[in-house]
Amino acid sequence: MHQALILLYILATQRIRLTTPHDYHVSLLGTRHFTREHVRTLCREHVRTLCSCTLSFVAMVVNFNGSSILLIFIAFATVEFTGGKPRSCFQRQYILDDFLSGSTFKDVTDIGINHEEEQLFVLQRSYPFVTIWKTDSTFLLEWDTLDLKYPHSLTMDASSDIFGTTVWITDMADHCIKQFTYTGNFIKSLGNCGPHTNGSGLNPLQFDRVTGLAQNSKGFMYATDGDIGGINNRIIVFDSHLRLIDVWNKNNKPGSGPLEFNLPHAIYVDWCDRVWITDTNNHRIQIISSNGTFLKEWK
Repeated sequence: MHQALILLYILATQRIRLTTPHDYHVSLLGTRHFTREHVRTLCREHVRTLCSCTLSFVAMVVNFNGSSILLIFIAFATVEFTGGKPRSCFQRQYILDDFLSGSTFKDVTDIGINHEEEQLFVLQRSYPFVTIWKTDSTFLLEWDTLDLKYPHSLTMDASSDIFGTTVWITDMADHCIKQFTYTGNFIKSLGNCGPHTNGSGLNPLQFDRVTGLAQNSKGFMYATDGDIGGINNRIIVFDSHLRLIDVWNKNNKPGSGPLEFNLPHAIYVDWCDRVWITDTNNHRIQIISSNGTFLKEWK
């Protein structure tokens, strides 16, 4: 009984870690018997905040070795995750269809979503480069920046700083990644910027037709440095302070083994901080842990 009370106290103090965007509805009480593998499966298949909470408390639950305590934990998590105002997929699809039918775009290359504000950022290769909309199709603003040449991908950066939520855009013509405020003001760049700055150097950092950027829950960022006609085949890793801390495929030559690439192009970090990378000319997707450990490939 005392152990159960201790666990409930710890969970109560970690309440904020159990919150999630309203898009998700997690119901966990349908399983009668919970095992360590059940918890791991939940981590893999559900939201990122559940991963962190579950992983934090699994060892404690196992040590207590009491199924009632585990059920208390699951019930507590369920109350938190089912809160809010979830929307059905049908409702969201209707809004998206309405949005697309009333909008005109040209050379759209990527989109980004600010979940907290329910805003859609649309990136295109013609002026205006970025337009921002509410997800109910209400137009908010467009950027008048001329600091983009040939944008390719857009990544929302939710890290808290003096600028609030910012946007990172890969610019293949300038061979760098550029950070902007919500309203489109240029902040800074990663890598040397300019039409003739491409290369493979690390100090100073040079990209060659950089294509994608993804961020994990700790603020670490991963950039795909490689495209058709480019000279690089690598992933550049930055910490939360934007310091270069690692390079995946250090020899930078095309390869087909684990952590080798032949034109890495798109990149995504899932809710468990695994990094998914499209390895284009190897006709596969590599899945890599946040610390650079190869996990598996889809081919």
